[in-house]
Amino acid sequence: MEIFAGENFSEFKNYFESLKKREIVMVKAGINETFNVNLPKNFILKKIKDGYYLYDEKKKIGFFVIEDLRASQSYDKRDIEKIFNGTDRKDYKIINVNKGVQTLKDKEGLILKLKKLSKNYYALASFYESDEHSKEIQEIYDYLLEKM
Repeated sequence: MEIFAGENFSEFKNYFESLKKREIVMVKAGINETFNVNLPKNFILKKIKDGYYLYDEKKKIGFFVIEDLRASQSYDKRDIEKIFNGTDRKDYKIINVNKGVQTLKDKEGLILKLKKLSKNYYALASFYESDEHSKEIQEIYDYLLEKM
């Protein structure tokens, strides 16, 4: 998504406005544990090694991952659960919680957004606060995560 924002910012802004007008559909996913998420029409969850990748088939844009923490190689399950539950936020400071979405920030300016979808599935989106279009990227991530 950061590439799309950087290549044509005005088209990116128009895309977000059109995204908000799309019908929302419920999608069922999960292996060994199912969960439902609400996504804009034409969005799919592409199966990847450790979970799913949120993808807009219409515009060919990828967003963020939904990790199965039982299978995750990217994160230690205990770390994500501890960060989300607040028992060990490591270097993250919580800056907002809205509609089940936690927004955290580390000392390097990395913004991490977490949403628990089921016992073992978490949506994780991240970007740097210093990114050129971080405000707009955050708006899209917030919209998609809150709708889930």
